[in-house]
Amino acid sequence: MKPASVKGSFSLPLVGSLHTKKAAETILGNVYSLYCISSYHFPSPTDFAMEGKLKAFGTHFLLIKDVGAFLERVKAGIRALRLDFEHGFVEYYDREQFEGTTTLFQKPMEYAYQKEFRFYVYTYATAPLVFRIGSLEDIADMFETKDMGELKLVGKG
Repeated sequence: MKPASVKGSFSLPLVGSLHTKKAAETILGNVYSLYCISSYHFPSPTDFAMEGKLKAFGTHFLLIKDVGAFLERVKAGIRALRLDFEHGFVEYYDREQFEGTTTLFQKPMEYAYQKEFRFYVYTYATAPLVFRIGSLEDIADMFETKDMGELKLVGKG
């Protein structure tokens, strides 16, 4: 087979199926991602286990005990800046099956251990977004990442 002579073209030997996806060229805005323990990612949230890979994200983690209050504080902080935003769970897809354009709320299946919930704020910039939501002492506790394997959830009541 003769090499392609048109600039920017190339040839590939046929080895099976080829899947492509289009990714955003430049993402303007701010993404805030959280690890989320919920029935969206776990059939039963009390049966969860945090993967060791999560230790690579830092030495400590914040366990939010009142998720509703936390989400309301974050939303109020963003609204105070008069910015539009979206939030929701990240959907994980199989690279071999998915075709098309992904959104900021989709990632390949190899990242499913991250079990993300995201906020995306339309700032049309790449600079960090800073806003205050007040103390979290009443709704959260901080733990060392090395102890995450010891964490167990128990139901109310």
